[in-house]
Amino acid sequence: LPIVWSIRHLRQAAGADGKARNTLARLTQFRQFYVMVVGYIYFTRIIVYLVEIALTYKLTWLGPFFAEIATLVFFTLTGYKFRPTADNPYLRVRNEDDDADEFGLDDDDEESGTGAGAGDIEMTSKPTPADD
Repeated sequence: LPIVWSIRHLRQAAGADGKARNTLARLTQFRQFYVMVVGYIYFTRIIVYLVEIALTYKLTWLGPFFAEIATLVFFTLTGYKFRPTADNPYLRVRNEDDDADEFGLDDDDEESGTGAGAGDIEMTSKPTPADD
């Protein structure tokens, strides 16, 4: 119920603010996921149990079958809703260029000679005195 209220208020604010629009999209996606989880739990715990009680002995395999089909559908829909896309608000796909800029790694350092390349570092070990 608080999710519905939050979505209602964010819809009113979404026209004025881009951040509110992003929050509204995330909250709407969360609400859809929440409804899927509740539906999955009710179906696998209550509906499947009622079906198992009503079935004859020869058809008892249908109870676990329905539970497994519901699980397959639930996880398939969850994977589809949260698949990595360029505009998915939960899974931001980063470019390789962003990683280099974030840490200040540029090709300019190598060209000017100020950067230390992998060949510039020399590892030496000092001999340790042997214990007598």
